[in-house]
Amino acid sequence: MMLRRPAKQPNQSEVFNVRDIDSLEDQIGELISQEVPRRSLQDYAPATELKALVPPIDIGTVTAEAVMTQYEAAAKTIEAMKAPLQEWTKECQTALADLQAAMTYIDETARRFREIGEQTHQRIQQSSVAIAEVRKTCDEVRTKIDPSLVQS
Repeated sequence: MMLRRPAKQPNQSEVFNVRDIDSLEDQIGELISQEVPRRSLQDYAPATELKALVPPIDIGTVTAEAVMTQYEAAAKTIEAMKAPLQEWTKECQTALADLQAAMTYIDETARRFREIGEQTHQRIQQSSVAIAEVRKTCDEVRTKIDPSLVQS
């Protein structure tokens, strides 16, 4: 489509002139209705030269190759989607390893707390036995010093 350039450049007051809208619509209509001259390939080179330049083409082969090219491009695009998934998988595996280490740490901490609790229990029991012996010894000594202090 060939567009005509106006002979002169409109100034700003002409561009926004409401009265020229009808003429502008007419010019656009003319441009749309004009036929664009079409040139064939033969206008550029004689038919005998074209035959020498372009080998005979089997349209089925060309179509099949084009379809295969499109499918291959789609397959590569689909394969490209795999990269983020692999990255996410690595991150999940790292997170899983971290969780496993945290659970091991928790189990070890719980085991140590049980050991400390058992040791504390044994110390308390030993202290109770020692306190009972001290109390018994104190009572015996008290009764030797003053037999009237014996509790019934």
